[in-house]
Amino acid sequence: MNRTKQLEFCKICENQKFDTHKGIICSLTNDKADFIGTCPSFKEKPEMKKYNEYKSQSETIRYPALNLVISVFQIFGWVVGIVTIGIVIYSFMINPNIIYTAILLVSGLFISIINIAISEIIKVIIDIEKNTRKIN
Repeated sequence: MNRTKQLEFCKICENQKFDTHKGIICSLTNDKADFIGTCPSFKEKPEMKKYNEYKSQSETIRYPALNLVISVFQIFGWVVGIVTIGIVIYSFMINPNIIYTAILLVSGLFISIINIAISEIIKVIIDIEKNTRKIN
């Protein structure tokens, strides 16, 4: 086991201390880690335990209904945008009225952008909630 993998344990262990010459060392042996696999004297810091619980909790999908709403708004926005472009091209080929085509294009793309923006706003709100959640 290399030093990097050993430090993954040592950084969150209560028994670690810092030596200016050796770096992170074990306070029980006063030396660098020499274990293979897992350390027999590993004792996780309580604050790291809370952090790991928080991290695993935040990785689960907390708001499945909102995630579905986000997907629906995004899909609807993209579909409206693509259909608008298709309708604009088709209507311009049939009746080359520039004003009518411009109004159709602007209104369709506006609706498309609004739907995609709503989905992004919901994502931001979810991210704000995640970032402001306290670790107790």
